[in-house]
Amino acid sequence: MSNAYANRNGGRPVWDASPAPPLSSYDALRDPNMRHYFENRSVQAHLYKTGQIDAAGRVIDMSKNASKFAIIEQEFKAAEKLEYWRKKEEAEMRHRVQMKRHEALARARRAEKMAKAKEDRRIRAEIVRCAKGITSGDMSASVSAPRSSFITEGSVLD
Repeated sequence: MSNAYANRNGGRPVWDASPAPPLSSYDALRDPNMRHYFENRSVQAHLYKTGQIDAAGRVIDMSKNASKFAIIEQEFKAAEKLEYWRKKEEAEMRHRVQMKRHEALARARRAEKMAKAKEDRRIRAEIVRCAKGITSGDMSASVSAPRSSFITEGSVLD
C-alpha cells in the first residue's frame, strides 16, 4: 500500500495527515497550453485592464516591477488620505453653515416672540387706559341713551 494508507487498526486504511510538499509555482500566462485561451481579445482586454499584460500583449513581470507598484500604491494611499481630509473638512464646513442658519432662525424666532410680547403689552395698556377713562356714571348714560331712542309708543317696555 501507499504512504497515504496504513494497515493499522485492524486492516482499515488511515489517512496520512502530514503536510504535502509545496507545489511548484504555476503561471498560466506563460503556459504554452493556455496560449489559445489568452489570444482571445476579450481576455486580453481584461488582462490589460488589470495590468497583467502591456499594450503589445507582453506579460508584465510583477517581481521586476514591484518597486513601481509600491510607488503607485503609496500614491493611491496618499490620494485616499487627502480625499478623506477634504471630505472631513467639507463636512465640518457644512456643519458650521448649518449651525449659523440654526442660530439665525433662533434669533429670528426670539425677535418675533419679543415683538409679539411687546405688541400684547401695548394692547393691554391701551385696554387699561380705555377702561380707566370710562367711569361707572358714564357707562349708565351711554347705555340709557340708545335704549330711550329705540323705545317707541306702545312698546312692551312702557
